[in-house]
Amino acid sequence: MGSRSGAMPWAVVLLLLVIICAISFGLGKVGQNLFGGSMLGHCKILNIANLQDLQTTQTGFVYYDGNTVSCIGSDGNTRWSYLVGVNAGFRATDYGVAAWSGNTITLIDAQTGATTYNGTLDEAVQGAYIGDRYTAILTGESGASSSTMMLMENGGRQVNRILLDDVLVVDYGFYSNGTLLWVMVCDTNGTVPVCNIQTYKPSREIVGSISDTQQLVYAVSFQSSQVCVVGDTYIKLYDYAGVENTAARRLIAKGSVRSFLAS
Repeated sequence: MGSRSGAMPWAVVLLLLVIICAISFGLGKVGQNLFGGSMLGHCKILNIANLQDLQTTQTGFVYYDGNTVSCIGSDGNTRWSYLVGVNAGFRATDYGVAAWSGNTITLIDAQTGATTYNGTLDEAVQGAYIGDRYTAILTGESGASSSTMMLMENGGRQVNRILLDDVLVVDYGFYSNGTLLWVMVCDTNGTVPVCNIQTYKPSREIVGSISDTQQLVYAVSFQSSQVCVVGDTYIKLYDYAGVENTAARRLIAKGSVRSFLAS
């Protein structure tokens, strides 16, 4: 019988299969070492009963179940839990979690879950924000036209109280490495609502202000040398002195603000 030229011996085929499997396994291990997990990724299912609020941070998320505030790490494991009781609110940042109920507020360290401050204030707490160095606490009665922004060091020492009279507080936070406070308010007393972004040094009164009478402002972003203001009509850029760069003004299409804020 003549030989069948071109046919590959079974021994060679088996050897190639072994080599291919070994290469695939090696690539999988390399990918696991580089990316810290499977090449296909993984997920962990958490069963949270009575979830009432959830906020994300750079290292995981924090949720409230109607009684307890809990921090979940990026690996899906519970890092800490803190009992705050019913009808509580909270706000999570990368520096910590502020939780409040009525006139009582608790500040919790983001990494350890240790309580850095717990106290009862003169007025009801409406919200709070923990920054790198300071914490801003908004107090006042619900539905009142005036409120107070209390500034304290993260350890609890009060450094300033700012009266926000006859305006609606929309949002607030810190910028410039946590050394300056910004507060966005809306004045609705006139025929046209006026949105103002006011900046403060924690131990001083207002140091700057941006006023926008052309639109309702939804979000503020502080960059290295300018402030980006997003409203229902325009995206505007200002310097820290409150002067707009009109050449950079951008008209936004109706309905695109939500997609911009989500990006």
